[in-house]
Amino acid sequence: MIDLFPTFIEMTGNEQRSETLEGESLVGVMTTGETDPDRPVFSEFHVGDFHSRMLLQRYYKYIYTQREGDEMEQLYARAGDPFEQVNLAGDTAHESIRAAMRAEVLRDWGYGADVKRT
Repeated sequence: MIDLFPTFIEMTGNEQRSETLEGESLVGVMTTGETDPDRPVFSEFHVGDFHSRMLLQRYYKYIYTQREGDEMEQLYARAGDPFEQVNLAGDTAHESIRAAMRAEVLRDWGYGADVKRT
């Protein structure tokens, strides 16, 4: 959704962009059909006291969820586990990946100020 406004701006021919405007225009993707596989994708979901954020990168998908003070993490290898059956978040071999993706997901997040940042 964050990319829709910049897309509409470009589609209307308006070249002026605010320096504070987040997101990137999707016009290039719509015209060529090509995407940047290294561009991360973020998603957020909030209902009541349930808050969740997702980060999708080329090789991994990370999901952070907080509800009533409890938190849950999920980490999946996209190539080896396309149906997300094996949660790697507790796997010590993937600790550095989990920690880096967690830091990115929680950066500038207004919800869950009491989140334990590891």
